[in-house]
Amino acid sequence: MIEVSDSTQRYDRNVKISLYAESGVSECWLVDLAGRALEVYRRPVGGRYAEVQRVGPEGGA
Repeated sequence: MIEVSDSTQRYDRNVKISLYAESGVSECWLVDLAGRALEVYRRPVGGRYAEVQRVGPEGGA
């Protein structure tokens, strides 16, 4: 699942991402346009993702 977020980052991160985890979506990406970053969510466990990685324009996590 790929979620592109321009002005609703808080809602997308706190509500939608949780719903994806609850539904068993194995990997979800949140493209944070305002923050110029990509958040990768993996391994859903109990309605949350056990692994979260944020990568900005400079790279890294």
